[in-house]
Amino acid sequence: MSKLINFAYTGKITFTIETVQPILYAASILQINTVIEACCQFMENHLHPTNCIDVHNFANSIIHAELMKMADHYILVNFNDVVETGQFKDMSFNHLECLVKSQDLNVTDETQVYEAVLKWVKEDPESRRDNMSKLLSHIKLALLSPTYLVENVASEELVKKDLDCRDLLDDAKSYQMSLASLVSKVRPSEQTRPRKSCAGVLFCVGGRGASGDPFKSIECYDPRNDKWFGITEMMNRRRHVGVCWTGGLLYSVGGHDGTKHLNTGEVFDPKTNKWYNIAAMTTPRRGIALAPMGGAIYAVGGLDDTTCYDTVERYDHACDKWTFVCSMNVRRGGVGVTSFNGHLYAVGGNDGTSSLDRCEKYDPIMNKWSSIANMERPRAGAGLSVLEGYVYVVGGFDDSSPLNTCERYNCQTNKWERMADMTCARGGVGVSTMAGKVFAVGGHDGFNYLSSVEAYDPIKDSWTTVSNIQQCRAGAGLAFSECSPNLLMNSQVDTIEKEQGY
Repeated sequence: MSKLINFAYTGKITFTIETVQPILYAASILQINTVIEACCQFMENHLHPTNCIDVHNFANSIIHAELMKMADHYILVNFNDVVETGQFKDMSFNHLECLVKSQDLNVTDETQVYEAVLKWVKEDPESRRDNMSKLLSHIKLALLSPTYLVENVASEELVKKDLDCRDLLDDAKSYQMSLASLVSKVRPSEQTRPRKSCAGVLFCVGGRGASGDPFKSIECYDPRNDKWFGITEMMNRRRHVGVCWTGGLLYSVGGHDGTKHLNTGEVFDPKTNKWYNIAAMTTPRRGIALAPMGGAIYAVGGLDDTTCYDTVERYDHACDKWTFVCSMNVRRGGVGVTSFNGHLYAVGGNDGTSSLDRCEKYDPIMNKWSSIANMERPRAGAGLSVLEGYVYVVGGFDDSSPLNTCERYNCQTNKWERMADMTCARGGVGVSTMAGKVFAVGGHDGFNYLSSVEAYDPIKDSWTTVSNIQQCRAGAGLAFSECSPNLLMNSQVDTIEKEQGY
């Protein structure tokens, strides 16, 4: 109290790690906001795995929501380090439950969450075993490997002796069996949606903006921090480019460089943070779609200034060679393509006369394309992606305007159904799936090139906006990678330091 009285006369106060909490407690009672803010800033600067739980508990005791939020953010980010401290075993059930169910929990996989919960329960099994099923219900058991589920979870005595825990385990096994089945639909839920730290990244590649000049630049989306960041640029400018991620590498093929149509391709290796040339396709084209399947990459359709193509080329990375496979039944420039259950799906596009509602799929074993049900709307320049057993088509252009509509295809019933509309129309949109949602990036709304991004949640059947890309882009390629955002950002830092001689 003497320090606060002295502060009232001098406007100065000194505190240490040992004195900051009692000073903050007294300042909170007296509502001396300047001291409260200074104490909170001091405590935030001195957060550590060994004291962050104490800081949370103290903030809770004086009902200081902002300080408690700071401490919890630190715990979420540094969870694995906190678990190794002596404080963790004394954490309250309510606090641990709040952390475990958070999508912002920073872990590399769900086994770390399970083992942390098990460690906490085993510190005092007699009083804590009743909490096991409640905590387990927040762990994404369905995302654990089948081997880990059987060898570690199913064999754990605390799980075996609890009926609710066994039910949760059975649900996880059922989900994994559905994933393995070629006919079962997977019902989306929060339990099957990875945490943000495990979600991977999206690559937004090339495209063009209002100036019309194609981009070399690449942007990556970090879902945990809801931000986009740049990585090493491509060697060539590319708009209406085909993009995919497979085998730990990002491929960018074809497109237009502002002067001519391209048949060249390049590949980005995040381990070396460099782009490398690959063999060129036979046919230069833009509006091309790329999809990986069966260890190969397929380049489908596209167009140049005079022709829309029905041809399909297959890339074998082992021998760095493209070969033609069976052509589609329809010419398709600006086609949407994805792979699912051992087939390629080619949706919409433009045949040189009009936008198409016609769709087809490719069987690589028979080397044959066959027609499937038509979409409800003709679309060219739409985005295509797979989520929870459905093929989603998003946006694009019909013959008069960009579209904000979305449809999904049920492979079992051979039918399309309408889903919720996007918040705006997007022709030439980049589309991919990440963390149980379909992302739509950039595009053109009929008036402007867009930097806005939105994500579709099938559980809610609704679109919500996320952070904008840094540049307005249409005709960009979008690809999902399970690569860690930290790996990509660290690679950028390492490269800059090497180039500058640090």
